[in-house]
Amino acid sequence: GGHKWLHRVSGGRAGKRFPGGAMVIWVTLPGRKSGLPRLTPLLGAPDGDAWVVAGSAGGMSSAPEWALNAIAAAGNSASECLLEVNGVTRRIRVINLVDEAERTAAYEKLILDWRFFRSYAQRTSRTIPVFRLVNVEGI
Repeated sequence: GGHKWLHRVSGGRAGKRFPGGAMVIWVTLPGRKSGLPRLTPLLGAPDGDAWVVAGSAGGMSSAPEWALNAIAAAGNSASECLLEVNGVTRRIRVINLVDEAERTAAYEKLILDWRFFRSYAQRTSRTIPVFRLVNVEGI
């Protein structure tokens, strides 16, 4: 939508932060069926050297397409995944936080940055998938 267009037109400089300070990060994941790279702008929270993202889809009943691709990528160490933050692109590994305590702690970081994540979790009965994006050395 508008965000991808804004990113292209501005060379990645516009649309970086959401109201409240949450950061827009750009994640490229292979499509789980096509294998083709898919670029998605996401709200991310920094977590040490890593980033945390959640497949909230605004609290809708099914997970967003990118999150299904992320689950597939997390299960395949050969997946080519990229993360762009502030115009710097790095290779990453996707970790699906299936441990409930880890998932909850990571989701709380997102809520601190973007309070609407709390209502997304309340709006849906599904467990919102949460992922840690970890840098891989070399690009």
